[in-house]
Amino acid sequence: MPKTEQDEMKMIRNFKMLKRYVIEERFDESSARPNEGVSVNIIKQDQISAEKFIDEIERISFATVSSTQVAIKTFRIDKGDKSANSLLTTYLSKLQEIVSKRNHQFRHTNIVEFLGVGTRDECKVFLVMPIANGGNLRDYLKANEKLSIDKKIKIVKGIASGIMKLHEEGITHENINPKNILIFDGIAKISNVPLQFEKPFGKVFRNREIYAYADLFDNIGYIDPNAFMNGNSGDYNKDKSTDIYSLGTLLWEVMSEKIPYQDESSDGGILGLIRKIKDGHREKADIPDITRFPAEYINLYTKCWNGDSAARPTIKEVYDKLDNII
Repeated sequence: MPKTEQDEMKMIRNFKMLKRYVIEERFDESSARPNEGVSVNIIKQDQISAEKFIDEIERISFATVSSTQVAIKTFRIDKGDKSANSLLTTYLSKLQEIVSKRNHQFRHTNIVEFLGVGTRDECKVFLVMPIANGGNLRDYLKANEKLSIDKKIKIVKGIASGIMKLHEEGITHENINPKNILIFDGIAKISNVPLQFEKPFGKVFRNREIYAYADLFDNIGYIDPNAFMNGNSGDYNKDKSTDIYSLGTLLWEVMSEKIPYQDESSDGGILGLIRKIKDGHREKADIPDITRFPAEYINLYTKCWNGDSAARPTIKEVYDKLDNII
């Protein structure tokens, strides 16, 4: 088989893997730290009222708990041959422990905290989180088209600050995109931070995000192009530079208020776009909505976009650059 055809087949296999990567929420199976967390509440099913699911598979819902509006994310666990009650008790306890540690470890203005955990049915557990009154970042930008440059830079500085906290704690988010950035009273907070479970719990607590297949195209610009080349073989190491690449795309979207590559949806389809990105294609830096912003801002996100992961800036360098722009 010619080398070009081999490369094409490899890219297609990698794309199938990446489709799973984009929609799957990962839980880190590395050893958890000693118990030093802030306890979260166990929420009973009868405490939940006015619940409304926003997806067809009933994993994401809005509800009221103790007069507070919350978001609830439900996970199904594989009970295998074990008693359902015994299994739920075990995993609820473990989930409460890990989430409490996570709240303590990642306590930060720009990271979403958990409010509680609970169980439902025979094989489901759930996480309770605050509702973002500004929605996700993409929806917020759409609803607030007249945001000033200063406010936009404040938003991206907050996101960079949250990522810096994660990286300081040795965590790579791996899925930075506008739908995982929630807005609370104008403040950006990172959501869906991977939880740390020691084995064997990590293999049980695996959940798929609510992205529809169509949303993959909207988020394709946030995936490190190195994953397109090496993801299927396991050669691709999703390290901190993965978040930097995604942050670069986020910096572009916040200023342009456009979905990356949305004008190229009919040019060869998604595989055609993947091929172009893999070969070094990036969004335009000279569109009118961006050229009015400081040149150092444009230089910053183009550095984050570098195909060579080792040449990308660190998150501290990104934050410091943003801090010096205003």
